[in-house]
Parts: sequence; C-alpha cells; structure tokens
Amino acid sequence: RRIRQLFLFIDGILALPASLDEAFWQSLASFEKERNMAYISSVERIGIRKGLEQGLRQGLEQGREDMAGMLREQLETRFGRLDAADLDRLQAADSTTLRSWARRLIEARTLDSIWHQ
Repeated sequence: RRIRQLFLFIDGILALPASLDEAFWQSLASFEKERNMAYISSVERIGIRKGLEQGLRQGLEQGREDMAGMLREQLETRFGRLDAADLDRLQAADSTTLRSWARRLIEARTLDSIWHQ
C-alpha cells in the first residue's frame, strides 16, 4: 500500500514524458500483480464510481434515443411522415412511455390512438 501511495505521490509531482509514463504504470501493474494486491486510492474509487454512474446514464439515454428512433420509423411506416409536434413528443418521452406507445402501435388504427388511450 505504501509503495502504491509513493507511486501516486511521484506521479502527482513528476510530469513524465508519455513513453516513461506508460512504463511507470506498467511497472506498477506488474508490481501489484506479483504481490496479488491492488491499492485504489479514495480519489480513484470516487472517479471509478462517477465514471460508472455517468456511463450508466449515457447508456440509458442512448437506449431511450434508439427506442424513440425505432418507434418513429414504425409510426412513419404505418401512418406516414410525422409532424413536428409528434416528433417533439417522441423526443421528450421517457422509456416507459415509449414502450407503452410501441405496444399500442400493434393494434392502433390511427396515430391519435397511440398518443391518447
């Protein structure tokens, strides 16, 4: 643990050229592997947690956008080109609402019956 802290301290003070920086981190990884240990500082843990949270948010948003795009294609195939208000409605909808609209599309006779049921 102390060696890892020393490496982190050195890394914070010493700006290494890219080639040496890579060698430094490879050496640290080898050292930790040999001793079957890895120390992650509290700052690193916070960074990892925030990165995972951000990745999850981005993934969920991307999924919602993809779902809205797929539903748009299905609606336009069935009912023709959507107007601006309908496109705005699709873009503003959350995933639960989009899934509900997708289920309604199966039996809908009109576009309005999808939005209002």
